[in-house]
Amino acid sequence: RQEPGTSFYYNSMRPQVLSIILTRSTGCSARDFAMQRLFGPLGISEVRWPEVQGHILGSFGLELSTRDLAKIGYLNLNQGRWAGRQILPAEWVAESTRPGPGDTRPFEGYPQWKQLNGYYGYHWWGMQYADGSYDFMARGNLGQLIYVAPRKNMVVVRLGSETDSNVIWSFVV
Repeated sequence: RQEPGTSFYYNSMRPQVLSIILTRSTGCSARDFAMQRLFGPLGISEVRWPEVQGHILGSFGLELSTRDLAKIGYLNLNQGRWAGRQILPAEWVAESTRPGPGDTRPFEGYPQWKQLNGYYGYHWWGMQYADGSYDFMARGNLGQLIYVAPRKNMVVVRLGSETDSNVIWSFVV
């Protein structure tokens, strides 16, 4: 066990714990909360998210269409704004997607990511470039991606079934 902030090791159980905390703190299921606060305002009505014993699996299994995944990317590209409405706080989007200043934590599970100027925010993987700009992405199982390139005002969604977990997806655009 290490002190918080001293190293990074991705653990898919953390999103699961967050979904349980969200359910208990809001009094509604994480699915209902997401529908009310995120998916509904984005116009996303078909969401498949597996459950076990009444709790969604917050760490995997969310199924959305390609278009709906792109909506999540564009929401974050536009600092939490969608169709003229602020859905997510702009400050939170910035904090969750940009590199942390002075983050020197070693990456225990993916050391090669850090060596490529990669970073990890609040469920977003990022890549910082020499000019200080950065791109970020949500990475799903088997190579699924929502890739956001603010410097190019672009969102890319990748669906697929990459079987090699060592493949690192990054784009130079």
